[in-house]
Amino acid sequence: GISKMQWLHFKKTDPYTLFFKESFNMPTFNKLNMKKAGRPVNDLPPLKPASEKPKIKKVKFDNLQSLLPYVPPIYHAFFNSLQFAGAPDGNAINQDEPLDEDEAAQNIFDSDTEPLD
Repeated sequence: GISKMQWLHFKKTDPYTLFFKESFNMPTFNKLNMKKAGRPVNDLPPLKPASEKPKIKKVKFDNLQSLLPYVPPIYHAFFNSLQFAGAPDGNAINQDEPLDEDEAAQNIFDSDTEPLD
């Protein structure tokens, strides 16, 4: 075990191996592989850049668009700017188009219930 090791030796050419002797009288070093078991790091897929936003599925985008009447208008720009897979430029909604009056007038806080006193 580790408590019996008396001489530790590391080699630059073999970074994941610990060479050790349990006594100074041993003629050669024993080897201990310190590399983690499992899949090698080289097999992992490369990460995407942080600037590249993930795209949602078109079905999910359409579902979110159908829920816009229940979202305050201040947040519409965010939902319209979401990128989805299959769109030529990342999204299908033009941000420069003004909201129509009906859409701008809708507010999630409007209610047909009696006010509380």
